[in-house]
Amino acid sequence: MEQRGIDVVVYIVDASGKVIGDFDSESRIEGEERAGLVAEPGADYSLSVRAKYSRAPAGHYTIRLAEVRPATEQDRWLLEAHKLSTDGQRLSDAGK
Repeated sequence: MEQRGIDVVVYIVDASGKVIGDFDSESRIEGEERAGLVAEPGADYSLSVRAKYSRAPAGHYTIRLAEVRPATEQDRWLLEAHKLSTDGQRLSDAGK
């Protein structure tokens, strides 16, 4: 995701509507926001992009699919680590 004038958060959502990953590593309004997914066979996913701050002025972004390949064991571990980190941050933000 190339951010141009807006800081976005990228959400990957499964077929049931559950967010299975969110990505917001680039905090500037210009730059690349990367998102990754290890897809399960036969599963459907969607991508949701939202402005990080609801009152932010309008900006633009471009979505680019950079790579499709079989997942490695390291890919699976990195995605699991990202999910755990995201879940931990959500719990911390909720005061838990």
